Amino acid sequence: MAPPAPSPNHPYAGMVTLVTGGNAGVGFEYAATMARGGATVVLACRSPERGAAAVAALQREVAATVDGGNGGGGGGSVELLPLDTSDLTSVAACAAAFTARHRRLDVLMNNAGVMMLPWRLTSDGVEITTATNFLGHYALTGRLWGVLSATPGARVVNVSSMVHALALRVDWDDWTLGGPNHSVAWAYARSKLFNLLFTAELARRVAAAPPDARTGGRVMAVAAQPGFARTGLVGKAAVNGWSNFCRATWGWGSHSAAAGAACLTAAASAGWVTPGTYVSPLWWGLHGRPSIGWPSPAARSVGGARRLWEWAEGVSGVRFL
Repeated sequence: MAPPAPSPNHPYAGMVTLVTGGNAGVGFEYAATMARGGATVVLACRSPERGAAAVAALQREVAATVDGGNGGGGGGSVELLPLDTSDLTSVAACAAAFTARHRRLDVLMNNAGVMMLPWRLTSDGVEITTATNFLGHYALTGRLWGVLSATPGARVVNVSSMVHALALRVDWDDWTLGGPNHSVAWAYARSKLFNLLFTAELARRVAAAPPDARTGGRVMAVAAQPGFARTGLVGKAAVNGWSNFCRATWGWGSHSAAAGAACLTAAASAGWVTPGTYVSPLWWGLHGRPSIGWPSPAARSVGGARRLWEWAEGVSGVRFL
């Protein structure tokens, strides 16, 4: 059966999107926009309780949209899958569960993230912020590559941050960041730099590969950052000078989580987005409508992007393209 056709009130009808960390913040707001617009939204969340609460809230939003006369039916649907992006076993299970349910994936929104956590290694031997924010998303993308490639016009969106620019260089021989005395701000900035390097290398590899034999198309790899969005991420961060600075400047230059999520939605669906585009708020990357942003010089390193990909392949065991 063909998927429902988009309409003015439901522009995302027929689309399927999986969003990691979609139970709160910009991920939740992105999920709400897509669900109200008619998409099937799959929340992939670490906490079953918070995930279930988010699904219920989104279902209420969809029902209110339909009942309010904005389409006469045809609203989206919301599902929940367990996922801890810091755990490669959990990533594999999530991908298997998704492909058992769905035969298409229009948008993979790699959004889940942690900020300024105390240093520790995961069960896979990876520094926790790197594992959660980058490596788990690399592995998830690879494990879902088959269904992504089979979906015409599919996109992979990797969520970064304006803070990526603080990672001026990377010590490619120090993946664990040296131990408990590392800088938590540096760990976060580096992980968001990695998401931009991942996007660039993914776009390069897709362009170098032949089009999919089934669809005749290619998956589009793009990145987005929500700006200085008022979410719970800073509130959950360890108390230190950097997180205290973020809390103190909360009211200046920031915008709502919904406004920040507009950059994610644009990356997922806007016609002006092309492979490798970095969608960012217009005004200094802090707030404003979605626009084209400029990655830092480190994020444009071709050699760094290749080296990161090779490391991720080796650690995760996930190889594609």
